[in-house]
Amino acid sequence: MEKIEQCLNYIHYNPVEAEIVFHERDYVNSSYRNYEEDNTVFCNVNVEPLW
Repeated sequence: MEKIEQCLNYIHYNPVEAEIVFHERDYVNSSYRNYEEDNTVFCNVNVEPLW
């Protein structure tokens, strides 16, 4: 579980470290918003089998 959290933090904070955005939630392709406590809309993803 700790390794997953480390990976998520790495992914979410990279745009901030690269000075692309000021906050993680501002990056367009970030899933950070899905993990915020006050999030009312969760990104729904439909997964279709390839065969």
